[in-house]
Amino acid sequence: MGGHCGLPFTQVINRRLWHNAGAIGMPSNDGTRRAWFSLLRAEADGVVIEHRSLDYDYATAAAKIRGVRLPEEYAASLETGLWPTCDVLPLKEVHERGVALEPGSAFWSRPLQLEGASFGERSPVCTQL
Repeated sequence: MGGHCGLPFTQVINRRLWHNAGAIGMPSNDGTRRAWFSLLRAEADGVVIEHRSLDYDYATAAAKIRGVRLPEEYAASLETGLWPTCDVLPLKEVHERGVALEPGSAFWSRPLQLEGASFGERSPVCTQL
């Protein structure tokens, strides 16, 4: 799992699943005020991973940030759905700033272990649904 990131994603890197659910209380830099979470559902041959968005009372959250005098950029981010800085993002995500994300699903399965075959000879599969 990836952590502390508002961007929900699921992908395979070096034959390992890398999943980030998004973040409750942090927009995904997509210009919407939604937060993101994931539901994982076990199935006989793998796991279904659902990326879901959540609407919440961002105005009250922003007011509370201002009420305790945290940096204004945090409150503004909740209201605009955009991060105050993108200096840590890869160029692809910088160019997609403000483009609304859509809920989606992925399916993760490890290949069946065949007699005599090692895991290194076969790759796990992650399919976007």
